[in-house]
Formats: sequence, C-alpha cells, structure tokens
Amino acid sequence: MEDWSTAPGGIRYRLEGGGVRVTLPEGQAMVAEADRLLYREDGVSWSLAGSGAGRMRGWVNRIQRRAAGLADRMSRYDGPGEVAFAAGATAEVEPVELVKGDNLVVAAPTFLAAAVGVQVDVALVEKVREEGERRTLAMYRLIGEGLALLAASGDAVRMHLRPDEAVEAAAWAIAWYEATGSYELRVLGGPRGNHVARIAGPACGVAQTARPPVR
Repeated sequence: MEDWSTAPGGIRYRLEGGGVRVTLPEGQAMVAEADRLLYREDGVSWSLAGSGAGRMRGWVNRIQRRAAGLADRMSRYDGPGEVAFAAGATAEVEPVELVKGDNLVVAAPTFLAAAVGVQVDVALVEKVREEGERRTLAMYRLIGEGLALLAASGDAVRMHLRPDEAVEAAAWAIAWYEATGSYELRVLGGPRGNHVARIAGPACGVAQTARPPVR
C-alpha cells in the first residue's frame, strides 16, 4: 500500500489495489465516468459534469459522447471529503500531473478521473475491426493543469519514441500517448483485416497488455 500523495491544488490521493482514494479539499472537484465511483462521503456533492465552455461546444461534445456510447456518464464530485474510484482488479492505476501545455490522448476505458482544471473532450470515435468483430474505439483528449488518474489494463508498457521512431499495436493496446506524436489507424490483412494503431514520435506513451473490459 502506498502513502498518500498530494497533487497541485491540494488534492490528496492513495492507490489501493484496483482503485484509488481521493481527498478533496474545499473548493476542489474531480470528474469521472459515473460507473467508476466506488464510494463518496456525505460531504462530497455529486452533479453531472459540464461539457465545455459555450453552447455550441457543449452541444458538439454531447453528440460526440453519444456516438462513442458514453452519453451522460461523466459525473462531478465537489469537496470537501473523500471519494474513491474503482479501476478493476486487473488495472494498474497511474496518477499523471498535467501542467500547462500538456495534451494527452487517452483511450476512454483507461480514463478514471481528473481534476476539474483538466478539460476532457472526445478526441476520436471510430469503428474498428478486431478479431472479426466490429467495435467502437473512443479516445479522450486531456488538456489543462491538474491531476489525472488513468488505469491501464494488465501491465503498463512504457513507450519513448524519438522523432524518427514509430510503433504499431492492436488498437485496444494503446492506453494513452502524448499528442506531440501522430496517431493513425491502419488495416492489416486486406479490407476485412484487423485495425492497428500506429504512433510516430516524438512522444511518450503507455501500452496495455490486456484488452480493457467492455463498459
């Protein structure tokens, strides 16, 4: 069991097994997919999270989320008090502290929660073929400053790509990557082949060794 850590803004967190406990001070909040909540103390209020600044931006975001099968699932938790999120028994939770200028693209199933200073938008929604089945691949873009909690399925494999390097992996295997790199979906084995994701540097990222469960 790890000790408590403190992120910018005073949010404290501790990783525990397949989840994470978070202590929110007064005036701090986090957003998360609704089905990630494990528990919240009475002092922590719940509401549906906003979807960005401006009416048009919010409308576009809702349309994108519906297309990804994620409509109306993002919740907001305001302190003070403790809230806990569940990542799953086979997931490896990683805290990422974003600073101004960071731009991270995250596979939707690996997103656990983020401080409200981090803007969460839909970056990609595509139908892909995997092992003969059609699936929806959805990815979020995280921009801003604050704590983000991510959860790779299985083991997390680090990628450090120089400008002249690139990797290909199963589409589900990319957990997250820095948007300084380029991302491309390709089909291997003809029109009915499986999709793979190609990431070219410069970028750092994480691959996951297990397919995320369908949520």
